[in-house]
Amino acid sequence: NNINHISEFLQDQNLTLFVKMIDRWNGVAYGNTPTDKIVCIFFGYTIIILLCVWYLSRTRNPYGRTVGRAAQKVLRQQGIVLKVAFFVAIELLIFPIICGILLDLSTLPLFPDATPTSRLEFYFESPVTSTFLHWFTGTAFMFHFAVFVSLCREIVRTGVMWFIRDPNDPQFHPIKEILERPVWTQLKKIGASGIMYSAMIVCGLGSVIYFIRYAFNGILPLQWSFTEPISDFPADLLVFHIIIPVTVTLAKPKRLFRTLFENWWHITSHHLRLTSFMFGGRHYEEEGTHVRKTWRAFFLFLKAPIIDNNAIESDDVVFVRDGGFVRAPSYDAVPVEPGKRMLIPVNEDGTLIDPNDAPVGDDDQPGYTIVYIPPNFRARIILFLFLMWFC
Repeated sequence: NNINHISEFLQDQNLTLFVKMIDRWNGVAYGNTPTDKIVCIFFGYTIIILLCVWYLSRTRNPYGRTVGRAAQKVLRQQGIVLKVAFFVAIELLIFPIICGILLDLSTLPLFPDATPTSRLEFYFESPVTSTFLHWFTGTAFMFHFAVFVSLCREIVRTGVMWFIRDPNDPQFHPIKEILERPVWTQLKKIGASGIMYSAMIVCGLGSVIYFIRYAFNGILPLQWSFTEPISDFPADLLVFHIIIPVTVTLAKPKRLFRTLFENWWHITSHHLRLTSFMFGGRHYEEEGTHVRKTWRAFFLFLKAPIIDNNAIESDDVVFVRDGGFVRAPSYDAVPVEPGKRMLIPVNEDGTLIDPNDAPVGDDDQPGYTIVYIPPNFRARIILFLFLMWFC
C-alpha cells in the first residue's frame, strides 16, 4: 500500500521515470518470472555476503579473524574464476552475436522485405533461434577472417603482422593473459578488436551491398527461391553432390586464389614501393626517384642522399633516394611495450638515428630486421588496404 501511495504521488508530480522504477522493483519482489526470481536471489545473497563481511571485519575473536581470512581467500579465488568466465563469455558468446547482428544489418538489401523491424519481430517471436543464428553467423565470419589473416601471414615476411597475435604461437596463452592483465587492459583490447571487426563488416561488406542496392536498380534484393524445385528431376541435388565436389577437387580454388592473391600483393607492393617492408631485402629501384643532373645541386642542398654512379642509368640522370630505413620486427611474436615505437628510424648500416629510441645494445637483437620504407609510409599503407578491399 505504501508503494502504491508513493507511485500515485510521483505520478501527480509527473515523475514517470521514478514511477517505472518503483513498479519494476515491485514486480521483482512479487513477480513469478525467471528474471524476477534471479534478481531476488542475487539481492538476497549480496545482502548476506555484505553482512558477513561487515561482521568479520569488526570482530575481535581470533576464530572469527581466521574465518575472515579464509573467506577472503575463497572470495579472491572465486573472483578470478568469474573474471575468466566473464572474458571467455565475451569472446565466445557476446562478440560473435554482435558480429552476427552487424552482418544481418549489413546484408538486409540482399533479401526482399527485410527490414530492421522485421528482424526485431523475428527475435521477439523466436529469441533462441534468432540469437543462435546471429551467434553462428558471427562465429563463421570470425573464423573465415582468421583464416584470411593466416593466409596474409603466410604471404608476407614474418614480423609484418606483429600487431595481430598469432593463435599458433606457442607463447600465446590467452587464459594466462586474462589472469595476469588488469580488467581495464583486457577491456581495451576487446574494444579494439570490436572496432576492427565492426569496420570490416560495415565498411568492407555493408558499404558494397548498400551501394549496389541504391546505385543500380533491379539487382537487389535477390529473387532466389530455395523452396521451389528447378525441375521434376533433382538436377540441383546431382550438381551439389557430384559435379561441385569433382570441380573443387580438380580446380583447387584455394590454391588458385592464393596464387592470385600473392601475385596481387607483390605487384601492389612494388607500385607503392613497399616490397622491402612487406617481403624484406633491398630493392634499389624502389628506394628513390630518377632526376636530371641539373637538379643535383638542389638535392645536395636538401641533404638528400645520392647513390653512386653505378645506379645512374644515363649520363644526364642521377638516382636520388627519398624515404629511409627502419628497424622493424622480424617475427610476429615480438614483445610489445606500451608507448614504445615498433618501427624505429635507423641509418642504412642499422645504427639508430636517435639513441633514445632503444636501450643501448638493443640494436643487435635477433627479433628485428632492417627494411626500407618510402615517404608518406602511413598513407601508402592505408592506400594498400583500400586497394585490397577494392580489388
